[in-house]
Amino acid sequence: MASFANKIKQNKKYFIAFLIILIVGIFLRTYHYSDLLRFGKDQARDAVLIRNVVQGKTPWPLLGPNMGKLNFDLGPMFYYFQIMSAKIFGFSPVTIAYPDLLFSILTIPMLFFFLKKYFDNLISISLTALYAVSFYAVQNGRFAWNQNSLMFFSMLFLYAFLELANKNRRKKWPWIILAGAALGIGVQLHLLFAAIVGIVFFIFAIYLIRKNLLTLKNAALVLLIAFVLNIPQFVSEIQTHGGNVRAFFSGTGQETQDSNPFPTNIFIDAAWHAQADSMFVAPYRDDTSLHIENLSDSLSGSKNETAAIIKHWPDILYAGLGIILSLIGYIFLFYCARKEKNERKRLFLQLIALYAITAFLVMIPLSHVLELRYMLIVQFVPFILLGLLIKLLEEKYGRRMIYISLIALAFLFAWNANAVWSGFQSFLKGKGDTGIAIWKEEAAAGKFILSNSSPNQIVRMVYIPAKSDKFIRPLAFFNGSVDDDIDAPPETQNEILPPVKNAAYFALILHSKTAQKKLKQEIKKSGTYRIAASATFGRLEIYRLEAVRPN
Repeated sequence: MASFANKIKQNKKYFIAFLIILIVGIFLRTYHYSDLLRFGKDQARDAVLIRNVVQGKTPWPLLGPNMGKLNFDLGPMFYYFQIMSAKIFGFSPVTIAYPDLLFSILTIPMLFFFLKKYFDNLISISLTALYAVSFYAVQNGRFAWNQNSLMFFSMLFLYAFLELANKNRRKKWPWIILAGAALGIGVQLHLLFAAIVGIVFFIFAIYLIRKNLLTLKNAALVLLIAFVLNIPQFVSEIQTHGGNVRAFFSGTGQETQDSNPFPTNIFIDAAWHAQADSMFVAPYRDDTSLHIENLSDSLSGSKNETAAIIKHWPDILYAGLGIILSLIGYIFLFYCARKEKNERKRLFLQLIALYAITAFLVMIPLSHVLELRYMLIVQFVPFILLGLLIKLLEEKYGRRMIYISLIALAFLFAWNANAVWSGFQSFLKGKGDTGIAIWKEEAAAGKFILSNSSPNQIVRMVYIPAKSDKFIRPLAFFNGSVDDDIDAPPETQNEILPPVKNAAYFALILHSKTAQKKLKQEIKKSGTYRIAASATFGRLEIYRLEAVRPN
């Protein structure tokens, strides 16, 4: 304890800077937290399960969220965190998101200490400051999703793994526990964690054992702890005779069949890594599609290539910066991993290099389904690459380049902070990304439905445009049901459903004059309803309809 206090005194200015950065990071992650909480289809699905467990209607689950196309269920730890939060703070969509919020906040100091493994205080604190305001880091820390905590548990595992190889650490058991816990929890959050971290652990453990930096016993204990945390999955497999494993292999086989040719997969994988490296540090646009592919389509489809290049020069510049950061950053990473003389720093770089290579190779077969969210597993990597580029500039041009680099980082800091703050204000004003469902708006719309229907009536959503379908399950959750209890047309059907007996009729649109006009045209064309009441809640506009000719 005295040693820790002395370190704070010796680095007082950095400690104060770290506290300010942490406070800023916490503020951005908690600002209007409940009002701006994202609560979409996946969150509503999970909330129904958590509510049933907390109310004693169902037991604690043995499996976790479904992997969608793979039709495979992850481990239940994500749900366990939510259940424990609901039992401590009371159940609500807000409280079950607290674990992801907590891990998002903890990632800030975790990144600082992780960077300190190689960089000095100035570079580490500067990169941590950038992460604290990173648009995508803040965005993903403000709602419940099993992938949102991948960065924290990835870094925790890597940090603890390096400490196990630290000759100066006499007590190994705390790091055995942390490494085992991070591994055991992480594999339940996403399959990519299981594949990437599993391979990294196996390869690096053998390397460390051969160098007498890790004992076989300690490596086995890490695996044992991870196994214990995954016991519920094994219980489920016994009960279902391996049903979840069969679903995994069936889904994996289908995904592999749908893949692109191998060279194309490599290119797309590399493009996604380059784009993620740039987007995690510089939020050019809130767009999760592959920029270089969109840019190529825009340029190739233009009759005047020069005019198209001038028109899209920001996109070209941004794509170029991402490629430069990735290309130079990774080359320098691999170079330093070989040439670094300090053993502890060399191990750090070797581990990061192995992690980056493994992530790239694992994602090659998945390139046809890759999205930015899959890159959360490598979210910390571009910050290390930035640090290496700063270090490269310092070695080439002297110490003054660090301060020039800090100016560039300050620009990125301001860019991210502005993007975060503008996003907040946009949603608070009832605007914002229509692809994101917000709890405050859904709760208000849900109350409108409750006040305009009776408990024995069917809630029938007779009109809902395609882009509004994501709100159905959250609205159903608010009404104490599941999404199947709300009748709604198919996602692509912008037509009025006919009336049925004993139903309360509603229509939902995204607030705009165009959508209002379209709805009224459809109502008039159907000749079966009239508008009885309406209300606007932010971006949502909901109508209570009455049947003119009920069955």
